[in-house]
Amino acid sequence: MPADEDGFLDRAVDAMVRSASDEGLVCTCPSRALVQEPVYDEFVGRALERIAELVVDDPLDTATRVGPRGGPEHLARLESCVDTGRSEGATVLIGGHRVTVGDEFTDGYFYAPTVLQGHNRMRVFREDLFGPVLAVTSFTDEEQAIAIANDSRNGPGAGVWTRDGDRAYRVGRAVKASRVWTNCYHQYSAAATYACTPATGVGRETHRLVLDQYSQMKSLVVSHGRRYSGPLAG
Repeated sequence: MPADEDGFLDRAVDAMVRSASDEGLVCTCPSRALVQEPVYDEFVGRALERIAELVVDDPLDTATRVGPRGGPEHLARLESCVDTGRSEGATVLIGGHRVTVGDEFTDGYFYAPTVLQGHNRMRVFREDLFGPVLAVTSFTDEEQAIAIANDSRNGPGAGVWTRDGDRAYRVGRAVKASRVWTNCYHQYSAAATYACTPATGVGRETHRLVLDQYSQMKSLVVSHGRRYSGPLAG
């Protein structure tokens, strides 16, 4: 059972639901969720309840929380990846299908927010799907959680949720990601550097360090004397 029924727990659940935010098209939208075994069933259950409430509809409607995919190719790729997850043994906890939205959007490319339960060797755990799809699995202890988190070629962002301050610091340092949010998620700061790692993206963003990629350091050593003044000078 979660330690307390409070705002901290509420925000942690909300972070898991953010897999569907911005239609999942932001590279730091969560695509994997690791939940410790003792609280797994209840925590995931709470997240599923919130995901079920997300409105998939017209993106111009203020009540809509999930809009369409970018086009037929994007939708087909998303469907293919979810179907592959099924074939690999993943369990669809919610979603996993297209959504028909009204007469005006009969041919729209809408896909239901989806949660797949499986393990980290599955394709849905290891690829950037760029859609409202979350792959979830459990872990037993801190060491296993770090090992699973770092077993990925994609590391633009990660999140750590814990009431233990020492653990938050340890895990935040150990997780290989460009940006690690601790007890928060998607709180962007102009002062925090961002770089897709280790195999995604093209470089740093949202920081003055990005300017270093467009410049080259140069040293100019000048002597104003007319005679040689080195160590062998007479």
